[in-house]
Amino acid sequence: MVTLKNIPELAERLKYIRKINGLSQIDVARICETTQQAIQQAEAGKAKSPRYLHKLSLSLDIPYEWLTMN
Repeated sequence: MVTLKNIPELAERLKYIRKINGLSQIDVARICETTQQAIQQAEAGKAKSPRYLHKLSLSLDIPYEWLTMN
């Protein structure tokens, strides 16, 4: 399992997890069944609680709590 850093901003957590998994925004969009634009907006900090976080956490085997910082 990947070492997950304590990253306070959701946008930065999304970029981090995408990059350490070697994924493009399009790859993540396909995994999450959303658009590349939705991923781009989330990584730009324009989406505070994207609906696809649970699906992303399951697909990449990362704790949902880490993504949401709950």
